[in-house]
Amino acid sequence: MDLLPDRAAARLPNWLREHHGVLVISRDRGGEYALGAQQGAPEAIQIADRLHVVLKLADVAQRILRHHRKQLKQIQLTSASAASPMLGVRLLRPVPEREKQHKRQERKARSESVRELSARGMTMQHIARPLHLDRKTVATCVHASTFPERTALSPRANRVTPYAPYLLTRWQEGARQTTGLWRELTARG
Repeated sequence: MDLLPDRAAARLPNWLREHHGVLVISRDRGGEYALGAQQGAPEAIQIADRLHVVLKLADVAQRILRHHRKQLKQIQLTSASAASPMLGVRLLRPVPEREKQHKRQERKARSESVRELSARGMTMQHIARPLHLDRKTVATCVHASTFPERTALSPRANRVTPYAPYLLTRWQEGARQTTGLWRELTARG
């Protein structure tokens, strides 16, 4: 793997000819580089690097959203309860119970490994390093009498929480301008 010293596309074909045997070329979306890669190593496969794939995806998503702007503005959010303090919809990838159990088993096995190594007399620092754990995590496992189960986190309150029912009502009424909503909240104290 090599990285060219500058972005001069004219140098690319010569560099590729000097380094024959290049099989894969990762590049940005620049047309000059595509041409230079084709001239210098016609048998090489050209791929877009991850950054540029994500940038292209973002460009396409923005164009689609701009195209459908009017339809998106017409979408009405509804909630199960009008008194619900939730603002908007929280989208989470559904995690199958099997995946949760698999992750729990991995954590439990790691915890048991920590306890076993501690019982052999290893220090927390020497346990943490090979298992790629923080020393605090190792200490928690060592000092726990049983496997420490994870608990669900409750949403934290913030300065806007007391106004959430009001904001939800205004949102459902069609108020979408954050500056206007902020002014209304400021007027309410």
